[in-house]
Amino acid sequence: MADLKRKIFDDFDIPDTPVGEPINESPPPKKKVTEEGRSMPLNYRNYLGAAYKVFEEETLIKIESRQMKSHMNNMLDQCKQKKASQGDKLMLKLRFLLDYIPKTYKGWERSKMQKTFHRNFMQATCLHLYRNDADIDMNKIMRMNKFDNLKQQVLCLTPRRFGKSTSVAMFVAAYVLTTPYSEQCIFSTGRRASQKLLELIRDMIKSGKHAHQFLKCNGETMLIQGDTPLDIRKVHSYPSCAKTLRGCGGDVVYMEEAAFMALDVFFEVIVPLLEMETSK
Repeated sequence: MADLKRKIFDDFDIPDTPVGEPINESPPPKKKVTEEGRSMPLNYRNYLGAAYKVFEEETLIKIESRQMKSHMNNMLDQCKQKKASQGDKLMLKLRFLLDYIPKTYKGWERSKMQKTFHRNFMQATCLHLYRNDADIDMNKIMRMNKFDNLKQQVLCLTPRRFGKSTSVAMFVAAYVLTTPYSEQCIFSTGRRASQKLLELIRDMIKSGKHAHQFLKCNGETMLIQGDTPLDIRKVHSYPSCAKTLRGCGGDVVYMEEAAFMALDVFFEVIVPLLEMETSK
């Protein structure tokens, strides 16, 4: 009899307890009973609806991410993510430095004429500032910055001692501190004028908080250290001599006193640079 009892307990996996003692088992779950006395079936409608809504939103996000966006929409999306396009950052930094450099140099304030010059210079170099951004809408950029056009040539005509060279020096200093891997080239009427302008740009850079970026400056070239070790930015200032200027160039080209520049320099050096898409 004891062997038969052990065999039954082993088959049903029931613990061997003395006769008369209660078996420690958890009570069965109570069924949900309605007022009529019938059990209510489980309802998964809310769970299925919530899961469908999640998958629907994920699908809509994927579809929206594959659609082409304008530059303004990209800017708004990046602002939500606390980011901005590279061109917008450079434009804001350039505007800030154009006011910061003259104040730290000699406490100057830009005149209305100089602001007009710089606005046209930014308009001419706008394509360079936004060249690393993909899928940009230049019409939106023009409206945001209040640019009339995106012509890459600017001609300034004023009387003597009106601040043209100082305006150019301000913009060159601000541009070299703003744009990575930039190379600017200035053509002057003589060696004395070219060296004087390059010294003015050097003094403007070394007078502010960006003085640590200055590397070296000789009679014709100034080097500025960028954000990375390979980011070496250059500013060249050459006298007017066609024989020694062939092959010179840069991203932005300036002609100081263009009306008095030798014609051979203009036709042999400047005109070929203006035909290139990378020169402004």
